[in-house]
Amino acid sequence: MGLARKLRKRADRFARVGKAKAAKRERKVEEKIALTARHREKEVNAIEEETWNHMQVMIYTVLREQRHFGGRRLTRLFQRVRVLSFCVRDDDVTEEQIAAWVKEDAHFDARPGKMDVRDDHSVRLHAVQRIFLLFAYALANEFGFGPRMLASVWHACGGLGRELKEGKRTIDGMVEQLVKIPRFHFDGRES
Repeated sequence: MGLARKLRKRADRFARVGKAKAAKRERKVEEKIALTARHREKEVNAIEEETWNHMQVMIYTVLREQRHFGGRRLTRLFQRVRVLSFCVRDDDVTEEQIAAWVKEDAHFDARPGKMDVRDDHSVRLHAVQRIFLLFAYALANEFGFGPRMLASVWHACGGLGRELKEGKRTIDGMVEQLVKIPRFHFDGRES
């Protein structure tokens, strides 16, 4: 009897140690997964911010070159988009509501597609679509852009993107041109 009890106690102790080791391994794996998810979230946010800045410059450049927008109209547009983005950020309005308004009022479908956070291209494309949605809303409501004008801005931005990719233009060059526009300020203040 004594030997059987000792063997049982020893087996119980090994079982507890094994469970503790397994639990420790599982905790480490969960911590690593959480750390990786936080890291990817930071990467996605950085990609979206960079895309926001580049797309904003591209839209202003297109409006300046093709629609002959001056500094005051560009500043007014900047302010409207900025306020709208704060409203979306603060959950006062959703992107789905804005897309529905643009579709109803301007007859232009600007709904952002689905995003796969594991794919950088998908993140960039989704960010571009989200940004253009805000600009489409502001252009339609503030300046009366209809579906053809919004589509022409969208296509011109695509052409500008191709020029950037081919090295014919740079974001810095476009920013230099925008800074030279009288009464246009990226901080939204009017002169």
